[in-house]
Amino acid sequence: MRLKRAKAVGLDVTAPAAIAPSSMAPIKRRQRKLVAGERFHSHQHSWDQLAVSLNGSVLILMGGSGGQAQFVSPSRSAWIPAGQTHALEAFTDCTYVSLYLDPLQPLFSSREVQTVELRRFAVELIGQLDSHTMENTSARYRAIVFLLYEELRSGLSQGDRFFLPFDKRLNAVCNHVFDHLGERESNAAIAARYGLSARTLSRLSRNQLGTSFAHWRSLVTLSFARTLLQDGLPIALVAYTCGFSSVSAFHLRFKSMFKASPGRFRQDS
Repeated sequence: MRLKRAKAVGLDVTAPAAIAPSSMAPIKRRQRKLVAGERFHSHQHSWDQLAVSLNGSVLILMGGSGGQAQFVSPSRSAWIPAGQTHALEAFTDCTYVSLYLDPLQPLFSSREVQTVELRRFAVELIGQLDSHTMENTSARYRAIVFLLYEELRSGLSQGDRFFLPFDKRLNAVCNHVFDHLGERESNAAIAARYGLSARTLSRLSRNQLGTSFAHWRSLVTLSFARTLLQDGLPIALVAYTCGFSSVSAFHLRFKSMFKASPGRFRQDS
């Protein structure tokens, strides 16, 4: 069965005082089970945040129209600095973890959103960090925080974020892609649905997405495919779910985009 985007269900954004990081407890962990379609609308925090999905797929949207987006997965997280407006949506059922970090002890000097690759050791440290039950002054907590900061800083990556358009017509086309990631409808046919010619789609995409629409669509689809691979789905099922006509076609497109085969990516993740 091809993937269909779940109907959006808005959730309240809450930030209890107990989860606020501090100089004594620079990392606080909050874990939630999300169902596909559940979404936290645009908001911001007074602390830094690392968005992590221990399983499943979460789409992080930063800055609204004209901003950027990326999928987070067990091996790729998003560091969101304090004051950065963002929203998130569970694309599949998932276990979503927010690490709230003291902005006075920043991971990175840049105040721009960053992609952070998560090695297995970092994921294990995140699993061990439970600041609700752990004494924040304990030697164990301090050791986990120290090691986690080192791991996260070493995982800084160029990432695979993709731009979001501000033109309403192109935004409708891009939302159609998100809603139907597994469809094989041609780019021209999608554009025509929303009153755009192929020439106008090309011009708007170059100006607002920073690349061709075909490349943007491939990046979105293959970025989502990586989250499915990490959840253990068979490669053939991932290829079918994401709309590829064959495993070999998926293999070639994936390797061209990420410089590694689907099997190699799963093995290294």
